[in-house]
Amino acid sequence: MIRYLLVLVLAIPQLALAQKSPAGDWEALLKIQGIELPLVVHLIQKGEGWEGSFDSPKQKAYNISLTSVEMRGDTLEFTHKQAGIRFLGLYQTDSIAGNFSQGGKTFPMTLRRVQGAPQKLVETVRPQQPKPPFNYAVREVKIKNKAAKLTLAGTLTVPAGKGPFPAVVLISGSGPQNRNSEVFDHQPFAVLANHLTQAGIAVLRYDDRGVGQSTGDFNGATSEDFAGDALAAWTFLRKQKGINKNKVGLIGHSEGGMVAPIAFARQPEPAFMVLMAGVGIPVTDLLAEQIAAVGKSEGLSQAAIDSQLSTNARTFGWLKTLPPAQARDSLQTYLAAQKALLPANNAAAHEQFDNQAAGALRTYLDPWFLYFIGYDPRPNLMKLNCPVLAINGDKDVQVLAASNLQGIEAALKAGGNRNYKICSLPGLNHLFQPAKTGAVSEYANIDTTFDPAAMEVIASWIKGLD
Repeated sequence: MIRYLLVLVLAIPQLALAQKSPAGDWEALLKIQGIELPLVVHLIQKGEGWEGSFDSPKQKAYNISLTSVEMRGDTLEFTHKQAGIRFLGLYQTDSIAGNFSQGGKTFPMTLRRVQGAPQKLVETVRPQQPKPPFNYAVREVKIKNKAAKLTLAGTLTVPAGKGPFPAVVLISGSGPQNRNSEVFDHQPFAVLANHLTQAGIAVLRYDDRGVGQSTGDFNGATSEDFAGDALAAWTFLRKQKGINKNKVGLIGHSEGGMVAPIAFARQPEPAFMVLMAGVGIPVTDLLAEQIAAVGKSEGLSQAAIDSQLSTNARTFGWLKTLPPAQARDSLQTYLAAQKALLPANNAAAHEQFDNQAAGALRTYLDPWFLYFIGYDPRPNLMKLNCPVLAINGDKDVQVLAASNLQGIEAALKAGGNRNYKICSLPGLNHLFQPAKTGAVSEYANIDTTFDPAAMEVIASWIKGLD
């Protein structure tokens, strides 16, 4: 599950004359687990203070305002609160070398000044990306979630013809995502919606709250809140012209495959459900499997994996059993003990540790994370009495197919549901791309956005329902 915004950075080390102010445009290349992410940062001096924004060209995200920008002597610091981003670096006229921190992890990053307009990343061509004209109707819609006092912006695609048609709501995975669930120039929800609509199934996809054209605040929202958004979209879809209101279901990917059963438990009326890489075991068990599988796929040593597993077991135990204030105290005490092991005269190591510790505390104490690690999907899966399709790629290293599909099936059986289908799809990763290893670092380098055979499994199953 990809929770935090991945930032992009294009390294174009062009430099001419030395300049006295850091105002202007800067570019770098952030390298995370084998993935190169271009980032463009724009710094503006306003009187005695500073403002700034950044671009994420690979995700086609531009002019994202920074929360804070500070210059203290030759030290530059900027943050983006929503994404949990912090950069701290030393300004030296033609470069700003420092550390980029996000989600408790810190990576070295050097910004280099760009003269003139920053160069744009050449757009990657994804062969499955739908392009107009379409042989079906496309409508931009607004969905009211009155309980949460927000409006979701979305796209509704309806097959050509008279109807009424079966229909689905697409629910995205972890992290703030737009209606296309866009990542690394891939738009899997746009591709899936196109396939399903051409197969005679209407599809509603929407920007997450606080993302794109949707209102509300993503920060602080939990999976329970996202379930409310999904139900608002489902209720809206049932009322639309050309839709068979008795055949409107939910399709959730990754965390969305967790959100859909939460929504059903609150309002058990969706006609069917598709869980794509959905969670079938307690989340703490899921994360332990994920750390081991992702670490192995990215070449980490077993000692490093074991160390992370041990740390997680300790910290998750505090977060799940202690009141928030006591959990924070336990975390801070533990972090202080770890910092004390560093060489006293290594200022850089202390600075890097402080950055990581601050990021870890933000992550661990975030309401979403606290809800997430305490979640056991089985009770809600047992409540599902509608038809269920659960699919997973057998190369998925984020939500492992064997344990989670087994968990989903066992819960459905325990709840008395016999109308389900379980599919482990060979050779596919977490995004349902054909993959060599399933490693996260492969996602951006695979041209296929969504395996056509996997999409057809979903379409055929929905079309085959009574």
